[in-house]
Amino acid sequence: MEVTIMDRPFSETDTTMSPSQTSSVTPPPVNASPITSVQKRKSFVPFLLLILLSQVVLLLWFAKRDPVASAWLQSHLAIAKESPSIAPVRPFDASLDPPLQSVLPTGSGLPDLHKSSLPDAHGHLVVYVGDCATCANVDLPQWEKEAKARHLSLLLLTSGDAKSAETFRKSLSLKTPVFSDPRRQLLRRLNAVWSVRTYFYSPQWKLEWIQPQVMPGYNPFQDLSCPASRKGVK
Repeated sequence: MEVTIMDRPFSETDTTMSPSQTSSVTPPPVNASPITSVQKRKSFVPFLLLILLSQVVLLLWFAKRDPVASAWLQSHLAIAKESPSIAPVRPFDASLDPPLQSVLPTGSGLPDLHKSSLPDAHGHLVVYVGDCATCANVDLPQWEKEAKARHLSLLLLTSGDAKSAETFRKSLSLKTPVFSDPRRQLLRRLNAVWSVRTYFYSPQWKLEWIQPQVMPGYNPFQDLSCPASRKGVK
């Protein structure tokens, strides 16, 4: 016996669906969390910050070892208080300052500042400038001009070695001598615990004035308490 199945049209009440139709209407799992473009960008932020930090560290590392770059940074950035060149090597004790009218110490093992001073100078300005790896955050070329105009000897002291001192001097095109005192023999006697610290001596090498405290961006020629500012310009 033959059985004939008649085709019938699909109606809205028909619940039979193909597999493709079923998958198209099946809701995604509740715990699905598709990654958006914003999330992708956020995931790169820590990586980019790490690269930037590495570049900054490298830049500072190279700058510290380049006397020209170091001097430029020290003189142009307002970070003098945090600068290694200005940090005291020990707690400051004013009672350790050399007494006024005392003569600049000389002798075996001490830098001989007398030999480079002007013979008929109106006075001598002695300046501790740091270790010359991160030397003074002041405008030493301008100080040199000011001292010359007033006929004063300008003599720089450093705790760095002689090679670093000479490199530093040439980097700033200074004619002023830079005396090396790596063992801090003279610096201890002067109580030079921070840089820059300035001392004014009379033409006979008697101490007349000492910079009393840390002063970022200090200029003795603008400080009315310093005799250097009161010396007449030729």
